Amino acid sequence: MRLRVAVTATEAARICEAADAAGLSLADWFRTAALRGRPPRPAPHLALRELWAESAPAFANLNQIAAHFNLLHAAGELSPSAALEQLSPLRAAVAEAVAAVQALRLELAGGGDSQ
Repeated sequence: MRLRVAVTATEAARICEAADAAGLSLADWFRTAALRGRPPRPAPHLALRELWAESAPAFANLNQIAAHFNLLHAAGELSPSAALEQLSPLRAAVAEAVAAVQALRLELAGGGDSQ
């Protein structure tokens, strides 16, 4: 089924830009906007998508570690202070990763000084 929508030239340009930013065709953009009740978000920058893809296994492992510690704590086999002590090296690595993500986001937003 085809639907027709009347828009001004300015609206058409804005819609085309939004569809391009979201990485969608006009039809897919309109379909998503209509079914979700809001326009689709712009697609993440390629570097950010690559970073998330590379980070996904580490985040999955971190989630498994947290679940394991929660089970040990619930069973009374691990105190919070002992868990923090054991996780000290991991906390440093996570802080480093967060700093790298923040730097990448700043660079992608045009605020970095890598030019």
